[in-house]
Amino acid sequence: MRSNSNNSLKNIEGLKRVFITRVNPSIDNGKYQVKRILNDIIIIDADIFTDGIDEIYAELLYKHESEDKWKRVKFSSPDNDCVTAKFLAEKLGIYHFTVEAWIDEFSTWKKRFIKKMQLKMDITNERAIGVNFFKNFVNKDDKTLQIIADKINNETSCSKVEKFFSKKNINQWLRKHISPAFITRYEKVLSIRVDPVKARFSAWYEVFPRSLSSSGQHGSFQDLINYLPHIKELGFDVIYLPPIHPIGKTNRKGKNNSVTAMEDEPGSPWAIGSADGDHKTIHPELGSYSEFKDLINKARSMGIDIALDFALQCSPDHPYLHEHPEWFKHLPDGSLQYAENPPKKYQDIYPLNFGSEQWKAMWLEFKSIIDYWIKAGITLFRVDNPHTKPFIFWEWLIQEIKKERPEVLFLSEAFTRPKVMYHLAKCGFSQSYTYFTWRNTKEELTSYMEELVSQPVSDFFRPNFWANTPDILPECLQTGGQPAFIVRFILAATLSSNYGLYGPVYENCIHTPLHEGSEEYLDSEKYEIKQHIKSSQNIDAIISRVNRIRKHHPALQNTLSIRFHNTDNPQLICYSKHCEESQDHILIVVNLDYQYKQSGFIDIKRNNLPLPDDFAVHDLLHDETYQWHIGSCYVELDPARARCAHIFHIRENPV
Repeated sequence: MRSNSNNSLKNIEGLKRVFITRVNPSIDNGKYQVKRILNDIIIIDADIFTDGIDEIYAELLYKHESEDKWKRVKFSSPDNDCVTAKFLAEKLGIYHFTVEAWIDEFSTWKKRFIKKMQLKMDITNERAIGVNFFKNFVNKDDKTLQIIADKINNETSCSKVEKFFSKKNINQWLRKHISPAFITRYEKVLSIRVDPVKARFSAWYEVFPRSLSSSGQHGSFQDLINYLPHIKELGFDVIYLPPIHPIGKTNRKGKNNSVTAMEDEPGSPWAIGSADGDHKTIHPELGSYSEFKDLINKARSMGIDIALDFALQCSPDHPYLHEHPEWFKHLPDGSLQYAENPPKKYQDIYPLNFGSEQWKAMWLEFKSIIDYWIKAGITLFRVDNPHTKPFIFWEWLIQEIKKERPEVLFLSEAFTRPKVMYHLAKCGFSQSYTYFTWRNTKEELTSYMEELVSQPVSDFFRPNFWANTPDILPECLQTGGQPAFIVRFILAATLSSNYGLYGPVYENCIHTPLHEGSEEYLDSEKYEIKQHIKSSQNIDAIISRVNRIRKHHPALQNTLSIRFHNTDNPQLICYSKHCEESQDHILIVVNLDYQYKQSGFIDIKRNNLPLPDDFAVHDLLHDETYQWHIGSCYVELDPARARCAHIFHIRENPV
């Protein structure tokens, strides 16, 4: 019987009395990486407890993927068994972290010893226990032991005892002598992906270079170089280019997605590949490889990055179809299956078959496309419809790329179901398109933002709010006139720290749909070369002003600090953002009615904003200052007077 009992204890670590039951941040119990930004202070919290009333010593262990040794940070004193620690994310790449904890016999004894001293109880035995405790860790002849023993045996002042022990950093000294048999380590090593600042704060401008020629002919990279000063003046720091590759001729789409193209029609850039080349080739009318690199360098000198579209699909003329027919699906009649999403048909595009037996060769080839453009100087990729390719492929691809180039970012263009959209972010996408395009009311916007900034979503998903795209002309822009364009732009640029516009079309408030009930643009630029003539309705000035405000105010450079404030008018939405480090506070009020003046009171509470009773707000859009106070504050916004919104900078001291 005794033998059986001994066997049952064989694998039990009975001296490890501390339990670590929760460590955050963590995504799906550590399966995926948490996302943070370079120079973020990363806060880790954990639930740690033990039986009885003994004190616990807990440490955060962390290291960058390039490091071998753990760095250690002591956790805070527990608050309801929850402890916190933090470290600075000093490098791009992956940080690993875990937690260790054990019974802190010294602190337990010290607490008891001082308490008895305070109560003037007999502490003879406690003095002996303390001295014996240290004898277990040091040589009897060690001077440190003698100093500690003298203090324990002779000191009668509680405050002096506390001061002595804190000054000596005894816990750190004892840490070296703790037996591993007493140390509980958290069961997992968790990971954090640290990205560059542009993953959190960016303004994207989508433009078709082929439409930038002043002559109305096919534009080039040189035309885009000539256009750079305008984009810089508007304040954008990312230019996103639709595919720049050769376009197939077979089944080429014509104007307004016609299945028959005229001889001189350019086709859709997303029908990639022709006799001129593949995904590693530049459309001959856009320019050469050296001209493309010149564009990248000149844009970067202006503080602008070029983002390329990564669309894994092929025109019927793509070299892959001849070199690797096994990479595509074949119908029973022997023909290839073109892309379709009934009732939509894409006769000019063939999807790749990720179920091919040659999937490994496919994956390596697709990675080589990214590698090729990185060597050209590209660090931003907008990925077309990633939700139609295997998740495991994206997880592998992004991890492989970022092993060598952690500064590379991927934007997911996945207008799909929430769980799929979020899972793509877990797979490694740095940013994602969102449902903002279809969130219009105060309730819709508020509830959606609260979802995005709440954990766990905020730990892995970075929204990028696009007000329009070449595929999406929202109904509100079709009917709301210039005020709708202003309002939706301001919402995108202030709700989210990452946002984008399909540029020239948005600037000029182009709003005619293909037909009633459609979100497609009439005479879409996807199928023809346009000339963008500045409209009298253009909103360049306000775009430029808002982007300057974003750059000058750190509060607008992070999505997660947003707080909503009550208003007594459902057409008025009010929210604030703050930056603790710079003590920058911004309050935004937007009129969601594109036609009529709306007014009402905003409820400003001190627990939402750290303000005195009276303070000043300076409207950065209109350069006006108002005196406000804690409580109800009146606002009035009239789109007829070009007053669609306020962007207030809050000043704690009235002027």
